[in-house]
Amino acid sequence: MPYPIIHIGYSKTATTWFQKFYFPNVKNAQFIDKKSTNKLIFCEYPNYVPFFNRGRILLSSEGISGPVGYTVLEEKQWKLNAQRLASIFPDAKIIIFIRNQIDMMTSIYSQYLRNGGTYSPNKYFFSANNYFKKSFLEYHYLIEYYKQIFSKTHIFAYEEFADEPVKFIRKFERELGINALLDYNLLNVIQNPSIIDNNFFLIRFINQFINTPTIPKLHIATIPKAVNIRNMLFRSRKEKGRFKRKNKKQLLSPRETLFLKEYYANSNTILLNDHGLTFVKEYNYPL
Repeated sequence: MPYPIIHIGYSKTATTWFQKFYFPNVKNAQFIDKKSTNKLIFCEYPNYVPFFNRGRILLSSEGISGPVGYTVLEEKQWKLNAQRLASIFPDAKIIIFIRNQIDMMTSIYSQYLRNGGTYSPNKYFFSANNYFKKSFLEYHYLIEYYKQIFSKTHIFAYEEFADEPVKFIRKFERELGINALLDYNLLNVIQNPSIIDNNFFLIRFINQFINTPTIPKLHIATIPKAVNIRNMLFRSRKEKGRFKRKNKKQLLSPRETLFLKEYYANSNTILLNDHGLTFVKEYNYPL
């Protein structure tokens, strides 16, 4: 069987775009959708024999690398996921996208608000209750673990794709040995809208009146159609320049930003020196 290709995340690195618009259009691999991939990995799908009858397959689920800001138990789960993949697809090519941690946290917080969150960035990221486990973004742990069990592990920078998507896609295809019939106009389609004008406080306030299972969250009461008002504060789902990286209002205080830069510097230095990922320097990852 030709080697399978498995995209494991991270979340917030254009994963949804690849799953909806790129992977299904790859000509020389059969794309297995996220739902089926999750059944295979997380439910220990007993009958995975059909996956071997499709020639080269391409699987994608960002959950394989762990849910955003995982708990201690979920931290162990991503290793179990890797072991599960290795037992089924030992010759797989692994795709991992990473992103500057400071920018990533802005995107993570935006998604938290979209899901109905009400806590401030400080309380969400730095609470003693550990709602967000910062080690989730120490990428070297996951990368080194995958490299130990998969000989073909490919690491890509979200920023490279965001800055020059057409050039990146060509490089991506050469490295992985795949090619897709892609409408490049789809690069302008936004899948997870960001917040317009950084209306974080207003969205947090409105979310108190929307009943969602988001954790952590303060729910005061439910007001009908509050969600419609809240959604107006997010960018249109179709927006030109989807992957342009823009300067945004500072989400975290200078003190918090400095703390995070110092926290992630060691992990990124390992990526640079031990794994040759020079883009961490080019894209100003904390060092």
